[in-house]
Amino acid sequence: MNVVNNLDFNNKGINNDLTGEATIQILKNTRKLVYRLNSNHCSSLGLHPVIYFYSKDGRHRTVSLLAVVDFVIELDKRKKIDDFIQVREHFEECLIKYDYLIQQIYLKYKSVHKSYKDVSKIFQKIVTNLQTEKIIGNVINEIISSNDFQYLTIRTINKEIPSSTQDFNTNKKNEIYIKDALKNAPKCKICNGLIHRNSISIDHIQRKEDGGLASVDNGQITHPYCNTGYKN
Repeated sequence: MNVVNNLDFNNKGINNDLTGEATIQILKNTRKLVYRLNSNHCSSLGLHPVIYFYSKDGRHRTVSLLAVVDFVIELDKRKKIDDFIQVREHFEECLIKYDYLIQQIYLKYKSVHKSYKDVSKIFQKIVTNLQTEKIIGNVINEIISSNDFQYLTIRTINKEIPSSTQDFNTNKKNEIYIKDALKNAPKCKICNGLIHRNSISIDHIQRKEDGGLASVDNGQITHPYCNTGYKN
C-alpha cells in the first residue's frame, strides 16, 4: 500500500483521516494495482507468483514483491505495458536464470525498503534491452557493465554443490517441485509467458467480430490483459 500510494514506510507525514475519504482512495489505488498483478480482471498481467515473488527454492521474497509493484507502476506511468508483453517470454527466462542477482542487490543494502528500487530498475532495464537484443546473456552482461549495477556478479559455474546427505531438505524439495512445475506450466498463447490458475482468460483465436465461434477449436488460454488489451 505504501509503494502504490507513494507513502513513507514509517508513515511520516500522514495525518488522521477524519472523513475516511483518503483511506478509501488509498484502498482503491491498491486494489487497482492488485488487479493488475494477478487476477481475472481484464487489466491483469497474470504475473505467476513463483516467478515474480519467490526465490527458486520457494522462499517468498518481500523485496521481489515490492520491486514488482514498483516495476508495474513504472510500466503504467511510461505506457510501456505493451513493451513488456512483447518481451515477456524472455523476461521470465531472465528472472529464472538470474534469480540470484536479486539476492545480490538485497545483500548490498541489507534492507528490503532500500533495495527494492534497484530490483525494479533492473527489471525495467531488462525490458528495454530485450527490445533490441534477444540473447538474455548479452542483455544481463550489458546491464551489469553499467555504472548502476557494476557491483553485480554473474555466476560462471551453475553446478549444484554435491550433497553430503541422502535426505532432501525443505529448500531442495521446493526447488525440485518448482523446477518440474514450471517445466509443465501452461503458457499464454499470445505472449508465451507463464499462466497462473488464478489469472486466466479464454480467447477467441478468430475474433467474434470476424465471425469466430465459441468452439473448442477456436479457443485458447491467455492472460486477461493479453486478450482484452494487448491483442486489441
